[in-house]
Amino acid sequence: MRKLLILLALGAVVAGIGTSFALARGSSVAVTDNAFSKGTVTIHKGGSVTWRWSGTGNRHNITAIKGGKFHSKTQRSGSYTHKFRKRGTYTIICSIHSRVMRMKVRVL
Repeated sequence: MRKLLILLALGAVVAGIGTSFALARGSSVAVTDNAFSKGTVTIHKGGSVTWRWSGTGNRHNITAIKGGKFHSKTQRSGSYTHKFRKRGTYTIICSIHSRVMRMKVRVL
């Protein structure tokens, strides 16, 4: 009986680790009129963030200004995905609306 309880507890721990790891492999952020839907997202190294334009009439882009260098095209609709291969904290802006459209991506 004791071995069964240990195995069940170990299985629950492993399942919990697997679930949290899967959830942190990627994230989605809405790009709305002059705002990102999230101020900070946290993902694991090798994970991706997808920015999705949602109901915006304005043109926006995704630009990394700290932690790495990447830049999306400027667009009114669609999406942009970036895979993060290095750990660190990235500062992301829309270069057109940089005063109000800022966020961070933490890569563990």
